[in-house]
Amino acid sequence: MRASVRAHLGHHHKLGLEPETATSRFRTATQERRLAVFRRRKEILIMRTMLAIAALLAAGTAAAIAGPASPVTPVSYDYPWCIYGGQLGPSGDCSYETREQCLASASGRSNVTCSENTRLLFRQQNVQQPRPYRSR
Repeated sequence: MRASVRAHLGHHHKLGLEPETATSRFRTATQERRLAVFRRRKEILIMRTMLAIAALLAAGTAAAIAGPASPVTPVSYDYPWCIYGGQLGPSGDCSYETREQCLASASGRSNVTCSENTRLLFRQQNVQQPRPYRSR
C-alpha cells in the first residue's frame, strides 16, 4: 500500500483494514439506517418487478391456452339462408331457416345482404348428382 493512502487512513491501516472496509466500519448510525432503507427499497423494487413479470407471463400463457376472446369469423350453420357483409367475414352468418328470418335479422344493419347459403347449395348439388359409373 502506498504511503499517502496509509497516512490518509491513519489508524485504520494499522488495524489491517482495507479502504472500503475501513470507511464502512465507521459510518454513522443515520448513514447505516439510510443505507439499510435504500437496500430494502431496492429489494422491494426487484421483487415487485419479478412479480409483475411473472403475472404477465401467467396472463399471456392463459390467453394463449384459452384462444382468442372472440372468434375471428362467426360460427356458421348449415341453414339455407345467410347474412353476408359488414363484420361477419367471408363465411357470413348462416343461422336462418327461412328468408324472412334472415331479412328480419338484416333489417337495420348496414352493409349486409341476405342470400342463400352457397355451401349448403354446393353440398346438396354434390349429393344429388353422383358421379356416373363407367364400366370398362
